[in-house]
Amino acid sequence: MTLEIANKLIELRKARGVSQEELAAHLGISRQAISKWERGEASPDIDNIIMLSRFYGVSIDELLCRGAEYETAVEESAPYEEPSGEFPYEEEPAEPAAELKAMPVPEEGARFASVREIECSARASVTMFGAEGDEVSVELNGSERERRECRVYMDGEVLRIETPRRERFGFFRMRNTLAISIGVPRSMGRAQVELFGGDAILSNVTAKDLFIKTGGGDVSAVGTRSKGLVLMTGGGDISVDTAEADSAQIRTGGGEIEVRALGAKGMAELRTGGGDMKVSCMAASVTAYSGGGDIELAAEAGEIDAKSGGGDLDIRGIGANAVSAKTGGGDIALALRGVSGAAFTVSTAGGIAKLSVNGDTVFKGRHIETVVGDGAAKVELRSGGGDISASIE
Repeated sequence: MTLEIANKLIELRKARGVSQEELAAHLGISRQAISKWERGEASPDIDNIIMLSRFYGVSIDELLCRGAEYETAVEESAPYEEPSGEFPYEEEPAEPAAELKAMPVPEEGARFASVREIECSARASVTMFGAEGDEVSVELNGSERERRECRVYMDGEVLRIETPRRERFGFFRMRNTLAISIGVPRSMGRAQVELFGGDAILSNVTAKDLFIKTGGGDVSAVGTRSKGLVLMTGGGDISVDTAEADSAQIRTGGGEIEVRALGAKGMAELRTGGGDMKVSCMAASVTAYSGGGDIELAAEAGEIDAKSGGGDLDIRGIGANAVSAKTGGGDIALALRGVSGAAFTVSTAGGIAKLSVNGDTVFKGRHIETVVGDGAAKVELRSGGGDISASIE
């Protein structure tokens, strides 16, 4: 890129009164990319040129110094001088160019050493898997344009993987086919993946913290280990098989949740806007909420809180000392064992509820009738329409 265009970009940014960081956040790219444009070391692609034109309120020709009026102004301006020491237009000295240079990933993939964190922000599907050794591997599959636009670079000890956020453009939509495969060693500190619609698949990944979020795709995790586990999707399904974490948050806006063998030292929180939920876990406390779907929960936990807007609840618990089971209209089947000195709340807006605590339960019709065995310190039963009959021994 010419120095005239670089100076024009600096002039427009300063006239707008924004910093490099603020401009980078608006474009969805790194500050270092803005710095390179303004030093004439790199050129913005066509998508970023369009966004810069709109942001500054100038034509593309003016942005690229193609007008005769601007050419005359450039001739009359002071000549450009190479900076010595701090670059005069930077709020802070720029990072070393070699360290932050986006690296083209060859077809056979690339490897990166000394990586402590991974941050991936992409319109793509991502597969992350546990790998041997100390290096992180990255492989891209998709169209030539998608591979070329995907930026992969080191920022200190952070490996960044980025693609353009095309949802900003209203005049065309392109089907995304990019797939990113990331091999993660066991020494990984933190891995954060934010996707704009694609699926996320984790296989035998070990990291200090795992944060996975996708706008609408599915999330699948098998054999994950972390201190903090967060899996989120705007509307897809979430599937977890054999996961260990200090705390776990699993949320979907409307899809289904299926969890097998989740172990959490602290809290396990599972929420769906309306889908069904099937969960098997061990945790200090378990929260399972569904906007309207059925919940099937088998938990060994001190506290259990299950709620559905209208679905059925089937809860089997071991060792709980506090249990709350509520539904807006479905049936409730609650079977608890290994309980001593516990408090229970069972609430249905009109369905059938069956409660068993260290003993047997009988029920009939549209009401609650239960026999509670040894160990219950407090029992609270509610029905929206029928009678309640309880016998506590």
